[in-house]
Amino acid sequence: MMPKTICLVSGGIDSPVAAALMSKRFEIIPLHFNHYPFYCEESFALAMKVLERLKEITGFKTLVIVPWGRVLKRIHHELRDRRYACVLCRRAMLDAACRVAKIFDASSITTGEALGQKASQTLENLNAISHGIDCTIERPLIGMDKDEIVKISKELDLYMDKHVGCCKAVPEFPKTRTSPKIVSKLYEELNLGEAVSEAVSRIYKSTGDVHQAYMEYMKIMMGEDFG
Repeated sequence: MMPKTICLVSGGIDSPVAAALMSKRFEIIPLHFNHYPFYCEESFALAMKVLERLKEITGFKTLVIVPWGRVLKRIHHELRDRRYACVLCRRAMLDAACRVAKIFDASSITTGEALGQKASQTLENLNAISHGIDCTIERPLIGMDKDEIVKISKELDLYMDKHVGCCKAVPEFPKTRTSPKIVSKLYEELNLGEAVSEAVSRIYKSTGDVHQAYMEYMKIMMGEDFG
């Protein structure tokens, strides 16, 4: 029996490639963070299209969706220094993924992070967001550049000309270098552990068709209360 890994899949280019590569040695369980109402138009639909292709390639059996809007709302409204929004969101995602890994008895979590690709993916920020996460974090793309990742994506038939790459909660000037101490302090000040726990308690799990999961979760998403 292959070990399980929880693969964070955003719907962009990198994370589906990371999940596909990990499927060679692991049973992958894709996990998507639903950003509504901080999504850009069509983002959720595009993410689910990528997951449909990933299922065709890897045959994954279980898909998990985490309602992430309330976590983002807390960061967006309560964080005084908006430059730290991305690193805090990413730290919260790793926290949530680790909790989901324990639910599904997975041995690790997998991300599509590649060094320097985004503000949250500098060496300093990767160190800061990983600090205190009680799970093994697999980063199969860490040393690749964008051209290499795009090439693999096309070879795997995962690449789409239009993909998810927009979040309305991203600050104008995200912090590119921080420390574990600062991230941990802000995480506690915003009580993000509580927000993550609440989000994980409401995860959606699908063991069937991805399109069916999309239709079912759209109903859940439209019923969300962010008041």
